[in-house]
Amino acid sequence: MVDLESAYLPFKTFLRPNVVIVSTDNIFFAVHYHRLIAASFNNFIGFLPYNAKPLPESPLTFIVPDHSDVINIVLHCTYDLPCDEFNVPFEVLAASLPVLSKYGLSLSRYLARGTPLNNTFLHHAPIRSIDTYALAASNGLEDLAVAASSYTLPIKLHHMPQHSANKMGTFYLHRLYHLHMSRMDTLRELLDARLFPHVEKPHCSVEQTQVVCRSYQLAGAKVFISASPALSRSRLEVMILGLIKAVDCPDCKASLDAHMKDLVMKWMLLQRTI
Repeated sequence: MVDLESAYLPFKTFLRPNVVIVSTDNIFFAVHYHRLIAASFNNFIGFLPYNAKPLPESPLTFIVPDHSDVINIVLHCTYDLPCDEFNVPFEVLAASLPVLSKYGLSLSRYLARGTPLNNTFLHHAPIRSIDTYALAASNGLEDLAVAASSYTLPIKLHHMPQHSANKMGTFYLHRLYHLHMSRMDTLRELLDARLFPHVEKPHCSVEQTQVVCRSYQLAGAKVFISASPALSRSRLEVMILGLIKAVDCPDCKASLDAHMKDLVMKWMLLQRTI
């Protein structure tokens, strides 16, 4: 018989645990039958008898063929709790998905938008954006794929490893390319938009306003050449603010300022996810 006092008790409730799960590295998890049975559509792959009523004095105990790192994630899902405090590596998170499915936990349910496990994956997305997106795509996890796609914007997709593209599959790969390409197409259109000069005035001739317009077009071309779909607001503002400082005419300054505000607003409102 297993002594509950010696088992790992990560889930504090007023009810005493009545199930003990033993991992391959001999970690004992003391948990609750009602939590497991409610979360799993296959009775935890048959380890849990249906309608059983195990007592804390004689807990139902079974050994699983999985490491404690993965089982810990699975059990946190059954309690709808985050496991961020464990600083779980991305590889362990990825390895938990087939195990979740094996024990009858729905991936679409436990990785839906706003769930603890979804949020944990997104904590890795800024550094592992392609890996996160590919993993979500390969498992049909739409909410996670959509959220992760925004973190891929700084990445040059032609540098993406072939195995990542294969893992995404045609559907999600096409959507990712479409996101990147549509943002770049829109950026080109925004930067190519004509800067409308003011009418000729005593202090600023038509030739001078044309110089300002050409300077703007050149600055926009330089920005686009080195830009990515993740181009920041500050980069756009710096481009036009530099021109404003170099111009003496107050009317030209006002024209550039209005154009900058319109350009930045349209770029910031542009969709960032698939």
